[in-house]
Amino acid sequence: EACRFVGRLSAATRFLERAVKVGAADSALRGRTLQRLSRLQWAAGQKVQARTLGDAAIDVLEGIEGADLAMALASRAQVAMSDYEMEASFDLATRAEDMARRLGFIDIVSHALSTKSLTAFFNSATMNAMYEDSIEFAKKANSPVNLVRCYANGGIVSWYDLRFQDALGFCEKAISTAY
Repeated sequence: EACRFVGRLSAATRFLERAVKVGAADSALRGRTLQRLSRLQWAAGQKVQARTLGDAAIDVLEGIEGADLAMALASRAQVAMSDYEMEASFDLATRAEDMARRLGFIDIVSHALSTKSLTAFFNSATMNAMYEDSIEFAKKANSPVNLVRCYANGGIVSWYDLRFQDALGFCEKAISTAY
């Protein structure tokens, strides 16, 4: 199973790398492709490439307000979060959330809120409100991928906050939703 996943990741990466070259003239297409390539690199553990590609996606899409820029910001926020760059992550996620809310992209709102909530885990009241919102937006968007991520992040933050029963509950919901 793991070999098949790695093979699919490699094939998708090669495809997107070709797509970046082909779509070079279309800024929106190029930015969207760079953002997706960044996500693949992040999933493959290639964090330096994920950061570089994520920054490039934002640069290309800057000034083209829409789902592509909002998702590029949300994705880059997630990469920053995994690098423990919490302030940068929170700022990027806030910008993504604001744009996504204004334009009605609730799946991106969910993604951004989930990232923001993890970066703000030292403030339990803020964190809890953001988790509730991120989970509700993921449900409204019918986005099981975001819902699993929201629950999993809730488990991580609850564990770090020494709320082990809450952590277990979030993790069980993440696993059952993923299953």
